[in-house]
Amino acid sequence: QKKRWLSPLIRGEEKACFGVTEPDAGLDTTSITTTADKVEGGYIISGRKMWTSTAQVADRILILARTRPKDASKNPTDGMSLFYAPLDRAKIP
Repeated sequence: QKKRWLSPLIRGEEKACFGVTEPDAGLDTTSITTTADKVEGGYIISGRKMWTSTAQVADRILILARTRPKDASKNPTDGMSLFYAPLDRAKIP
């Protein structure tokens, strides 16, 4: 994974951004509401991110999403997962 993901970034062939901040979570990252639902072949991520630096030029995104609701978790960080995916602007309003 490191070779496959990092090499294009290091060579400057791809750019990536980090999607964490949400309009209703404030500084409490554990209160994000973006979800990642498992489907055949992968996940569908739904939610709202904002203030994502370099998103305008990024090819890929490292995005933070919940795979389990916060209220169904023992610790507030349980169920928080990172996904590294192509940034498909056709799927972003």
